[in-house]
Amino acid sequence: MVDPDNERLAAWYAANGFIPTAGNGLCTFMKMATSRAYLPPS
Repeated sequence: MVDPDNERLAAWYAANGFIPTAGNGLCTFMKMATSRAYLPPS
């Protein structure tokens, strides 16, 4: 979960797989499955 300081940062996070939370301003999150896709295989 990320709470960016401004709209520009929120847009950057959205472009990198983060999803805005409903009714919580700029707060965004990323699903675990999405974040695993960015990690090298173990």
